[in-house]
This record gives sequence, structure tokens and C-alpha cells, in this order.
Amino acid sequence: MIFLDDAGQLSPRRDTEQDIFFQIAKPLPHNLALALQYQGVLNSSNIPVYNYSKNVFTTLLTWTY
Repeated sequence: MIFLDDAGQLSPRRDTEQDIFFQIAKPLPHNLALALQYQGVLNSSNIPVYNYSKNVFTTLLTWTY
């Protein structure tokens, strides 16, 4: 597909996506575990609407039976 780029010219879309995921977990009593997670996405594009970054932080409490 053809899109308007940063200069307003018609151009094929070119993206570079970088992803990172990190988790740390700690076992707890009574078959529980607590985990903290981070996910980061950096998408660089020559089409401005597709140029973005995203940061997601998650806390998980897991019970194993």
C-alpha cells in the first residue's frame, strides 16, 4: 500500500519495531506467586500515524492448585 510520509509524499510504509519484555516473580506461601511484568514497544515508521511507543505494566498474583 502507498501512504503519505513525513514529507507529505506518497511512499511505501517502512516500519521498525522494537519489543522488550521483563518479568520478575516471587514465590509466596500457600502456593501463591507474585509477578511484576513490563512490556515496551517502540514502532518507528515513515508514516506518522504508525509511529508510536507503548508501555504496559502488569501485576499478577497466581495460585497453583
